[in-house]
Amino acid sequence: MNRARGLLCLLLALFLQVAWADRVVPSNHVENHLVGRAEPKAGSAPVGRLEPGDSARLVASVPYWYEISLDNGTPEFVSKAWSLVVPEPAPAATATDSIR
Repeated sequence: MNRARGLLCLLLALFLQVAWADRVVPSNHVENHLVGRAEPKAGSAPVGRLEPGDSARLVASVPYWYEISLDNGTPEFVSKAWSLVVPEPAPAATATDSIR
């Protein structure tokens, strides 16, 4: 029983991490777009872009880079020097939500 409870807690924690993941946005210094790269290095091939006002889900933090996932699921790396991590707020409770 304790093993099942522990597994349930782990799965719930993983779900909450995915459901309310932090977002990465271009910093205020970005004028046109932030280049998304295939690998976490400056010489890596560009595979996408993050426009000012857009955001992407933070997947991981590696030295000098954030790994992000665009809303279409495409993974990219963006420079930490040109981006910011912002917390995504948890969804607000509605009037129909109740504690049972």
